[in-house]
Amino acid sequence: MVSDVSGPLWLLYGGRHLLEKNGIELLRQIDQCGSITAAAKASQISYKTAWDLIDKLNNVSVKPLVVTRTGGENGGGRGLSEYGEKILAAYDHHRKQFDLFAQTVKSKKTDYDLFKIFARSLVMKTSARNQFTGTVEKVVHGPVSAEVILRIGDNDVITSVITNVSAKELNIKKGGTVTALIKASFVILMTGDNGTKTSAMNKLYGKVSSVVKGAVNNEVSIKLSGGKVLVATITKQSYEDMKLAKGVPVCALVNASQVILAISN
Repeated sequence: MVSDVSGPLWLLYGGRHLLEKNGIELLRQIDQCGSITAAAKASQISYKTAWDLIDKLNNVSVKPLVVTRTGGENGGGRGLSEYGEKILAAYDHHRKQFDLFAQTVKSKKTDYDLFKIFARSLVMKTSARNQFTGTVEKVVHGPVSAEVILRIGDNDVITSVITNVSAKELNIKKGGTVTALIKASFVILMTGDNGTKTSAMNKLYGKVSSVVKGAVNNEVSIKLSGGKVLVATITKQSYEDMKLAKGVPVCALVNASQVILAISN
């Protein structure tokens, strides 16, 4: 069961944000307080910021949302227009519908937790070209380091070696969800295994799916047997020597110590 589901609600027009929480809450305070000064204070923003936001809202609205009432300028006599009151009521209606939806998600057994993991992976920002989210199959602790085996697909497994301290801080354990980060320059390519012995713990098999050629290096994308795509950066000379091209089978090697693990809070 999902413990908590919530989110912001905003209005869009033509893909642009027109009205979101800060704007709607200021309108609400103006309606309740009857002045810009009091509304700004209640919203914990400056008087100037409040006026800037009001000007922006009035500019994008087909009718004024905030108007002058009897009582004068400079902090008094400001309130919502009839149109502004309708906008506020419409927002509150949709907010209630949104909250009802959230309560439905919370009260029923859904795959929301799975979606949450997926969504968190999308917003993770890193310079590493390769990001693979998977499930921890095994953790082997040594005196200093821990060997973490991560399954990223039906046929693909990645092993990472990190310190025990890092494993503890990340709370990495069997069954947990972890994202493996691998820089494209850390990936070594071989055309065929042929019994070659190597110190790299990770051997990922696939076929070249695409190539982006550069002045010095080429970016080679490999579609792994499980369907995921691994990107490697190699020199143009190496690319030519290996006679790589779309569809050519390759083996990608990655040292376990070069696989960085990350979790989403």
